[in-house]
Amino acid sequence: MRTAFVVARFEGLEAIYMVGQWTEDEIARPMVELPDLPVLGACGWGCGSRPSVYALVVDLRARKDQGGIFRLGGLPEYDLHKRGLRLSCLWERFLAYLYTLPMPAEPGPCWLIDVLEHEPLVNLGHLPAEAEEHLSEVSRKVRV
Repeated sequence: MRTAFVVARFEGLEAIYMVGQWTEDEIARPMVELPDLPVLGACGWGCGSRPSVYALVVDLRARKDQGGIFRLGGLPEYDLHKRGLRLSCLWERFLAYLYTLPMPAEPGPCWLIDVLEHEPLVNLGHLPAEAEEHLSEVSRKVRV
């Protein structure tokens, strides 16, 4: 897994996230019992078809259990809720930011990490309009 560390800021708040994506070797790693079947694909991660649409995202400043594997392009509020993660304006805005990053026409397995390594500090106050309109009330009303 390749990782990138990102500092995200919004309205005086700050979070540090670790974002990871599986490498080609991990995507191709076979199951012991069925060597023709990749482990990640057998576990339902869609690897082989479009593995680059998944990212591990962890809030490094959270006390515990604040992270998960996300399918890029969803609705941040829903994705946080279904994982039982505490909804905060930073979490939701950071996912919205990740979800709106343009995926290359032919993405490599770690395309997101390549993008984030060039942008280790993110201002979440300037999200694209399409991301802003899908934010929950919690994230829209935050003002410090």
